[in-house]
Amino acid sequence: MIWQAAPLKSEPLLRLLICDLVGEEITRASMTTLREDITDLQARVDEAEAAARELPHREKHLLLTTGFIRRYLELHVELIDTVEREMTPQQASPPRQKSPATGQPATAAG
Repeated sequence: MIWQAAPLKSEPLLRLLICDLVGEEITRASMTTLREDITDLQARVDEAEAAARELPHREKHLLLTTGFIRRYLELHVELIDTVEREMTPQQASPPRQKSPATGQPATAAG
């Protein structure tokens, strides 16, 4: 069953909480690796929903459960998207060359 194999209990939050110890680059990379696990779990939710439809006496309750799990997984994807966006190194502008004559940044005209 899906709830027996879920690797996401609190792992994304733990990874964020130790970011100051390991750095943003490692945290971002480790969060990105969770996408594959989430994709696998989403496929299992699809299978669980199909199986629920074959159990009319339990269908309503099972679909409530899988709906919750689906939203929970989507929340994790949103968190990963945010981490990737917020922890992507910004490209620095190339240093402006200084004018040999003045020692000030060179202008386009000079």
